[in-house]
Amino acid sequence: MTEVHADRAHFPLGPSASSRWRKCVPSIALSAELPDEPSSPAALAGTYRHEWSEYILREGEFGALPYVGTVCPTMPSDAAPLSKDAADEIDCALSLVEKIHAHGDEMMLETRLDLSRYFNGTDAGDGTADVIIYKPSTKHLHVIDFKFGFIEVDVEGNTQAIQYALGALAIYRTRGVEKITIWIAQPRSKSERHKKWSINVSDLFDEGEALKEDYARTLLAGQPFVVGKHCTFCKANRAGRCAAIRKHSEREAAAGFEALGDGLPRATQEYIGIPSPTEIGDMLEKAEPIRVYLKALDALAESEARAGRVPVGRKWVATPGKRTWIADAGGDIAIAKAAQKIIPGLEVWEEKLKTPPALEKEIGKAEFAKLADLVTKSAGGYSLVPETDKRPAVEYSKSSDGFEAASTPETIW
Repeated sequence: MTEVHADRAHFPLGPSASSRWRKCVPSIALSAELPDEPSSPAALAGTYRHEWSEYILREGEFGALPYVGTVCPTMPSDAAPLSKDAADEIDCALSLVEKIHAHGDEMMLETRLDLSRYFNGTDAGDGTADVIIYKPSTKHLHVIDFKFGFIEVDVEGNTQAIQYALGALAIYRTRGVEKITIWIAQPRSKSERHKKWSINVSDLFDEGEALKEDYARTLLAGQPFVVGKHCTFCKANRAGRCAAIRKHSEREAAAGFEALGDGLPRATQEYIGIPSPTEIGDMLEKAEPIRVYLKALDALAESEARAGRVPVGRKWVATPGKRTWIADAGGDIAIAKAAQKIIPGLEVWEEKLKTPPALEKEIGKAEFAKLADLVTKSAGGYSLVPETDKRPAVEYSKSSDGFEAASTPETIW
């Protein structure tokens, strides 16, 4: 990736980290001690789409489909060509920009924002906004943030977006700003792909004062750890270094099991009945950090196992590859016609083309074998499971590319 995205400077209290550090101040110092983590596939996919989005907008265009099959000129020559799926997601984000932008408007892309006035003159909270649009005729300021992940993101009260808006306001304040609209474009959202929140200048300045106060807390010793959903992206949690979320999870889990035990019918004890909606809501709220903690714990265990330090009571097993229809068969309709030509009368559609495993389950292995030329199988993977798992263990040995299977019993496949 280019310097614009992959190598861009990141700030410890920047907008992207605000939902965490503004709730849990000590997480800053605890995370600062840890090395940077390698980018996850999801993060790389997001960076890839951001890079394409910026390039297309700088070209004065709003559509990605014409670029399908090509490599972005701002990326290395060996970068993956743009796929149709990625182009559709980029188009969804760019359609919002096209809808807002009009002739005479000013548009800024990937703009470094100075938020030093809220961080005691330092650049600790600076960030980079995806798109800023200023309409001189109406003095309307639009701040747009692209989110290409699956995790639903709300726009109203979003602390990351608020920091972007404060930075954008600092740029255009002298020109006059009468209205501010913050947008989040999230193509993978299951609810609303273009979300907006309008806030007046006075209220945004109030948010700035709250940001100043939160920053002031980072300069004080003895601030409490606060666990919650924001722990998901905390390096200290993912590295197993946060005692607060561990103690919280163990305590709440123990309390939950104790309550469950008390609810079992016994001769000397009445059944407590179904919890009320209030009690269920309270239990779910307390359980959220436990889910975050366990997810991070699973990832940590796998990371340690790949480094040769397999946790006690765990083992590696091989997992089969995923079967899909071949990509170069001409699309779903072409695949369906080819399958029906091989097996006349074959029902391959429901709401969409049935997957190979689903179709095999329906017609049987022997019949499905006739469609072998239409199916491809990805390489299998490896999973860390309890030693009680019935699948045979797979030994690992180091290679130049990381870890590879030293032995993979045929019975696994």
